[in-house]
Amino acid sequence: RRDSFSQAKNYIDLHYADGDISLKKISDMFFYNPKYFSGLFKKNVGVGLSEYLRALRVRRARDLFSGGIRSVNEVSFLCGYGDPLYFSKVFKRETGKSPVAYLKELKKGGR
Repeated sequence: RRDSFSQAKNYIDLHYADGDISLKKISDMFFYNPKYFSGLFKKNVGVGLSEYLRALRVRRARDLFSGGIRSVNEVSFLCGYGDPLYFSKVFKRETGKSPVAYLKELKKGGR
């Protein structure tokens, strides 16, 4: 069963940009009850699935911005957010800066 959890976590790490990724989808795919998988995930990773996904996506967004992509819309879609405005809210909540402010800071050479 531990191997199955590792496979599920690996799937999440590889498919975080899939806008349709969800607790139900992953639970079904790896034959877990959603409530059980949710608890198992939190126990093994230390945070809930949605919080983990959010942090993973924002970290990837920061990497994309640092790598030269300057379009908030493009980064939003590459990180699994179908709505750039929602992505901007999430990004700001996680980093304390809007994507535009983050990009301005990158341009100045600061972090």
